[in-house]
Amino acid sequence: MLRTPLLLLLSLSLLWAGTLFEEAKRAYDDGNYTGALPLFTQSAETEGDEEAAYYLGIIYEEGLGTPADLNASHYWYKRSVNRYHAIATEGLNYDIEKERRRFVKSVRVEDAETKKTIEQKALSQFGLRAYRDNYFLPVSCGDFGYRSYVPSDSYDQCEAEVQLSFGYDFMHNVFGFGEIYSLAYTQRSYWQIYTGSKPFRETNYNPAFIVTVPRNDHFGDVALKGLSFSLEHHSNGQGNVTEQGLVDANVTNSILIQQHPEWVQNRSRSWNFATISALFEYGALFAEFKGWFRFPESEQYDDNPDLLDYLGYGSLRLYYPKGKSITQLQLRHNIVTGKGAIEGAWTYPFANRASTYWYVKLFSGYGESLIDYNHYINKFGIGLSFSR
Repeated sequence: MLRTPLLLLLSLSLLWAGTLFEEAKRAYDDGNYTGALPLFTQSAETEGDEEAAYYLGIIYEEGLGTPADLNASHYWYKRSVNRYHAIATEGLNYDIEKERRRFVKSVRVEDAETKKTIEQKALSQFGLRAYRDNYFLPVSCGDFGYRSYVPSDSYDQCEAEVQLSFGYDFMHNVFGFGEIYSLAYTQRSYWQIYTGSKPFRETNYNPAFIVTVPRNDHFGDVALKGLSFSLEHHSNGQGNVTEQGLVDANVTNSILIQQHPEWVQNRSRSWNFATISALFEYGALFAEFKGWFRFPESEQYDDNPDLLDYLGYGSLRLYYPKGKSITQLQLRHNIVTGKGAIEGAWTYPFANRASTYWYVKLFSGYGESLIDYNHYINKFGIGLSFSR
């Protein structure tokens, strides 16, 4: 007889654990910050909810329903460090995660380490996060025909564009500045899906080591939110086209080869560089100023010595969230050569999904891809992104 009430109490406690954060989030979304504060605090303290800790960091930083307390804000942000770069999960993904957590809590295993391993498996926790935008643009059209570097390929002006980008935060606060040490990898591919053989025209690879130092320094209405330093490599993984390769492609006419010198040349593009950047906030507007330094290479191995003439020595990236949309604008310019580029992107939730967005992209200038970094192009793309 005693077992039934105990099961009922256990079920009610699990139900409360699943709804406490939801209740706090509803109060927060309704502007009831005074009511949300104790609920978020209880969720963070008793359940170890990192997302609740993240919202507490916001509440104390901005003084929502309580006096602003930067020390308390910093404390809660550190508690939520695993979600430092994440946007609060909503909708379907949030519900699925809560259901998985309820499953883990219901597992009857006494050993704490075993239960932790089960939780890691059930929640698919492997530490990766989105670094840059992850997107697929089935339509991405330029205003000039892409050059083919091999006679067997003929490219269309319209293609598909795919970007995969993820990061891993592996160390934190080594020197007491709250700094975050990360590894990141970004890969962007240009896929000629509208041609007969559908080759990948170009793929660019960009691994990086990054140190981010969170800040909260206010200068009037402007706040410095963070500093970042990185070491990066950027290349396209291609090699040389040789005359033997042309023979294999049944192009043996030397006059034809003379008419197309691009068929016998180095297609490799790469550079190694360091960056420093600062992220500022002004209301809902965020601005990232970034500069980079290219490490010199010997003439023997430098595939593109004039690369920075076209890419410039730094960039300004603006982020402007408005309602459910985010508008981005990036500017690059070399004041000596007068060359550079402007890129804009706009995202908006797709069919009310929590992690799928419409993605519209515009580009005008140099450096859209490494293989054609020294060619000016205007390009438009539309598709879906899966992070932002």
